[in-house]
Amino acid sequence: MRNKILETAVRLFNEKGINHTSFRDIASNLEVSDGHVRYYFKTKEILLMAIFEALDNDIVDVSTIELDINCFTLNYLLSKIEDVFQKTVQYRFLFIESPKTLSMFPELIKSYRNLIQRRKSMILGAFKIFIEKGMFHSSFDKEAQDNVFYTIFIISDGWLRTYLLTSGKEPNKKTITFHSGLIFSILRPYLKDDII
Repeated sequence: MRNKILETAVRLFNEKGINHTSFRDIASNLEVSDGHVRYYFKTKEILLMAIFEALDNDIVDVSTIELDINCFTLNYLLSKIEDVFQKTVQYRFLFIESPKTLSMFPELIKSYRNLIQRRKSMILGAFKIFIEKGMFHSSFDKEAQDNVFYTIFIISDGWLRTYLLTSGKEPNKKTITFHSGLIFSILRPYLKDDII
């Protein structure tokens, strides 16, 4: 039941937003009582934290880099980026809600700040692997890696909000491919010619 509540909450938050979705809405969609939902999640913040944790786990799962040298190709890298962008679409409400709404949940904001540090470690770790595999030029030093990480994070955190606001529709595969390709354009100057 816990997973069904999470799935339903994500769907409703995506459709209606956090402020316009109540426990009663979630319970009604599941044909259970409010109390049943509150048994698993006492507050909306606890529910949001569980969803945020699921997003974090899903992103880690799809972005984990296998260490088999044969898989280190440009297409492999691009597919990992697309997988992450697809996850942002699945949990889009977290990326399009206003900072004012999200700031009503201090534990969620704290988790978001921690997530930034975990993502930085994860991405810099991936860079290290790619450097060891000979994909990047030596000019891709620590300062360049930090700058690239920050740019990647801004794009991955904001592309969906911008797209939804300007197009008014959910992104399709082509749109996800285009936006994840922006990450490649940031990495391109550092990639060795035989990789591109």
